[in-house]
Amino acid sequence: MNLRGHENRLKFLEKYDVTPISHLKLLEGQKKDGEGGRLTDSYYCFSYSLKDNSKKVLGTFNCGYHIAEDLLKLSNQDKLPLFNPFKVINKGNQLQGVTNKGNLDINRQRKQYNEVALQLSNAINLIIICYEGNIKEPLSTIKYETDKYYYSEPYDSKIKAVNTIIGNLFDKKLVEKISEINVNQEIRKFDFSLLTNKIKKYEIQNNFE
Repeated sequence: MNLRGHENRLKFLEKYDVTPISHLKLLEGQKKDGEGGRLTDSYYCFSYSLKDNSKKVLGTFNCGYHIAEDLLKLSNQDKLPLFNPFKVINKGNQLQGVTNKGNLDINRQRKQYNEVALQLSNAINLIIICYEGNIKEPLSTIKYETDKYYYSEPYDSKIKAVNTIIGNLFDKKLVEKISEINVNQEIRKFDFSLLTNKIKKYEIQNNFE
């Protein structure tokens, strides 16, 4: 896959459909590669599929904002709000729990997300941030569907699947993983209590918190 340069992106889109999954803030000091080179500041995660079989996701890729912006424009899709896991320091050096007006949570409040859907979407965003490589199916589809049907509670099977994926990708709980890879900047406190309640009924290990 070569997405460097406008012409290469045009060629890629002649063969593949792309779907934006997440727009994320890179952790301070985190080194992560994407299509086009080393990621800096914010980046996108996309899924892609063949144009003649758009329902079958072939995989995902991460890319910087410049490449993502061009892909979205060429495919006539809207930009995603930024998911920023950091607490923000205001002018008085006071920590705030929410970020600027472009923050995904504020956008979600406007959309009136179902609370379980919000927690699941947050969890998957954090998985993408913590994972060094490209996420695989079914995680990207679960994320896309959770955000598309934000007003509905996700099926318990999807929550269980994400819980299993966390266990397979990391050797610790998600909240522990996000703290481990970021030591220089305060992370917002994320609530996964509703997901935890769903997992309890399966009598399996809770990998969210």
